[in-house]
Amino acid sequence: MSFFKKLMQSFVEKDVGNDYGKSFLPPTKERIKNSSATAKVSNLFPFRRYDDVKELYFNEDSVGFALICAPATGLNVEQLRTLETIFTTQYRADTMIQVSLVADPNVSDLLSNWEQGRTKGHENQDVFSMLAKGRVDYLKTASWASLFSEEVVMIRDYHLVITMNMPFREGQFELSATQLDELERNKDTVIGALKSASIIAEVMTPSILINLYGNLFRPELTQKATRLKVKYDPRMPINEQMVSNETAVYVNRDSLVIKYQDNYVSCLPYSVKKFPTEWIGSANGELTGAFFNRIQRIACPFMITMSIHIPDQTSAAATAQNNMLRATQMKDTEVGKYVPQWKGRHADWTYVVGCMDQGSKLIRASYQIVLFAPQGTEQACEQSLRNVFSAQGWNLVKDRFCTVPRVMSAMPLWIGRENYELMNKLKFFSTLLSWNAVNLAPWIGEWKGNVPYGQDPMLMFLGRRGQVCYVDPFLNTKGNFNIAVAAASGAGKSFFTQDYVKAILGSGGKAFIIDSGRSYENLCQILDGEYIDFGEGNTICLNPFTSILEDAVAGGNTFSEQLPLLIALIGTMASPMEPISAKHNAILGKAILNAWQSYGNKTTMTQVQKALRKSPEQEGHDLSVMLSPYCVDGVYEQYFEGEGNINFKKNFVVLELEALNAKPDLQVVVLFLLMKRITEAMYLSGRGQRKICIIDEAWRLLGSGNSSVVIEEGFRVCRKYNGSFMTVTQSLVDYYKSPTATAAYVNSDFVFLLRQKPESLAEIEMKGYLVMTPFEKRVYGSITTFGGRYSEIAIKSPDGLAVGQLVVDKFSGKLMSTKAEDVHAIKMFEQQGYSKLEAIKKVALA
Repeated sequence: MSFFKKLMQSFVEKDVGNDYGKSFLPPTKERIKNSSATAKVSNLFPFRRYDDVKELYFNEDSVGFALICAPATGLNVEQLRTLETIFTTQYRADTMIQVSLVADPNVSDLLSNWEQGRTKGHENQDVFSMLAKGRVDYLKTASWASLFSEEVVMIRDYHLVITMNMPFREGQFELSATQLDELERNKDTVIGALKSASIIAEVMTPSILINLYGNLFRPELTQKATRLKVKYDPRMPINEQMVSNETAVYVNRDSLVIKYQDNYVSCLPYSVKKFPTEWIGSANGELTGAFFNRIQRIACPFMITMSIHIPDQTSAAATAQNNMLRATQMKDTEVGKYVPQWKGRHADWTYVVGCMDQGSKLIRASYQIVLFAPQGTEQACEQSLRNVFSAQGWNLVKDRFCTVPRVMSAMPLWIGRENYELMNKLKFFSTLLSWNAVNLAPWIGEWKGNVPYGQDPMLMFLGRRGQVCYVDPFLNTKGNFNIAVAAASGAGKSFFTQDYVKAILGSGGKAFIIDSGRSYENLCQILDGEYIDFGEGNTICLNPFTSILEDAVAGGNTFSEQLPLLIALIGTMASPMEPISAKHNAILGKAILNAWQSYGNKTTMTQVQKALRKSPEQEGHDLSVMLSPYCVDGVYEQYFEGEGNINFKKNFVVLELEALNAKPDLQVVVLFLLMKRITEAMYLSGRGQRKICIIDEAWRLLGSGNSSVVIEEGFRVCRKYNGSFMTVTQSLVDYYKSPTATAAYVNSDFVFLLRQKPESLAEIEMKGYLVMTPFEKRVYGSITTFGGRYSEIAIKSPDGLAVGQLVVDKFSGKLMSTKAEDVHAIKMFEQQGYSKLEAIKKVALA
């Protein structure tokens, strides 16, 4: 009797009959003791050693390789045809291929990487550390259970694993050198096919294998502590490093139960009883959870695996031809008249032979799903799985009485010759065309964002199907870093904006916010920022000349560089609503130059006005009159006469313009002067530091005036200095209400769209502001916000379109809230003597 046959008996013999009716009961101490004494859990895994030169695994009864990839986010027909070549390439008969999608609950490393990135080089690290830890601890609770009872919101990391192994034939104990070389060539072929389908693969080393699959047998349901990685020891058999000595496994009728310390997880295996009549591979993402139906999501970690057996192709082709000929003969016979199934068989086998003539092959395939359900949740998890698959026309059946081989056959490289024979006898393998198989295989997961593993992640979202998603506009290699945000009132745009600010500051960057509505007062105070209010009683001077350097000074922000911007700015001051002519611009430029040559950075609007009065042209005199409000004795003299006193000493600066709402002509001028000053600050800070300027309520601040040149200049050049501009409005329609706002939108490579009113979406489509396919239109229409839970965001970038959920803990939720009741409650606690931080904690715990 072979090793694996003995192993199966040792696990199954004593348990199946005794526990038929005890599917989900926890084990007794006696059962754990008996199970542990009978067989080592590690022996369930076939891996023995790894050749790091050939990158091959030498297993109990086979040799193979393993690849790990980020899953595809979608596949078209051409990509599926490319992937089919993985199944149709000429391989040795009996070669096994597995395509497996793992919804990994062990995300501690991912979250810890984000948490550590929030405290880089900021002077207020304690607060950032507290905020990051609070959010991470909250999200960790969603690793094995949903955050909410009404819908499934979980956190996971999807991995696509592709393996290939050559089983030993009967009487064989190793592969020849020629066969090993063939496996290496096959590995390169598979990697190339995946790359051609835009799936980037890397070799799965033993370290990755042990920590991915081994962690499923070391479940940490609470995820309270960061899990330490198991370090691979090449001197020990790999299988002995897969499972902890604290792990016990016992078998029930319906499940394989893993006990690790005080954690119990039931592994529930399922097969497909009936596939849908028609299926396309691009729909496979729906089998991990419905994209548009938030109720149809899988409520626990899971694994979907398709195992492929490559038969002898000469024999397979002959079988197909014979079946077609037999069906052809029978369909027109007397028997065929009374057995209409022969016509169906004839059509089927004719189609099969036709596909084989075009390059497809007949293979044997097994499709299975394994749920990893915390004990006590099995029925709910099973129901969630059945809901997802039945909605797509798939009929699942539970694999009873064979839980050990069915759970383990989902693991990589597990199916060798004997295990294939066992699975085949149990009818788990069926004959398919390679084209059918490639459309059924679980290639598709969810977008992971644009931040490579190991780099500092910025924005953290959850995909609708739970994938941790990191987005960083500063990593855009195809254009600029600028952002346009649109959200209906109450959709969560302040939440999103403040979350991005925390990410920038926490990573050591600078953030400037120009606001009109006091949405960021709490955040600014908690993060020890600089809050500049343009209200009465505050002495603020915005003289644009103060910070300009002489041309002889190196480092940027010199007069010659700033002159075009100065002409545009002062032209806006002279005529806030209509652009001045080219002749006016020329006269104004000459006057600015003359004033600068006389006064340098002591120049004020009054000196420019005097220079204009000396112009022989009437237009110069007209301009001097138009600038009067900003000069000595003008109504806005206080803002422009004297030395500019906005220095932006801190990394976080909020400029509150609400007090200027009644003075729209001044407000638009102040806005662009501030943008000029912020742009200068971007120039002068190191290029290694990230900078962002956020203009909130941009529909109002950018809704008038003619200073699109200023916007375009700032938006265009800030990338050179590692800077970014972000505008926030209530609808994309608002970006087309003025040339200035349009310039801001056109120069933004990233669009973050939160919930929109249906009428806004209709207007956007009708006027062509956003080109949408039917699918994209449905995506934008489905974006929603659930107060107290999360806000959804459609992320449109050079990489495509994705949806992320911004999920925050209660403290962060109250900190970033602009709801009147939350703001009032915080102020009430402050009046009782609590600090801002303490007051927010009180409201969060209420």
